[in-house]
Amino acid sequence: MSIAEVEEHHGVTVIRIFGSLTMKIVEEFDELCQGAIRKGPEAIGIDCRDLDFIDSVSINHLFKISHLAVDQGIKMILFDMNPTISHIFSVTGLDKLLRVMQKDAFESEFLIE
Repeated sequence: MSIAEVEEHHGVTVIRIFGSLTMKIVEEFDELCQGAIRKGPEAIGIDCRDLDFIDSVSINHLFKISHLAVDQGIKMILFDMNPTISHIFSVTGLDKLLRVMQKDAFESEFLIE
């Protein structure tokens, strides 16, 4: 089973994560994200609706990938987090360091023409 699926939407890449994002599979996820960055979209949205768990190694990778995207002039947004993942980002302050949005806000800003 794949850890994620990638969709292109008029200059916006959406990467939907499935299950747990842990150090065992973070390299595969990192390659997907770097591949998206190389294509140079306006934005990369990380769809977290099916993300059940994230470990500290993977959070660190998300932070690095986000900086890589921003350095290339690409917006990177995590969206549609479940309450548990959202709580982790809120308590740790990661929601202030990484751009986090609700699904409807992401869609209206980046996907609706």
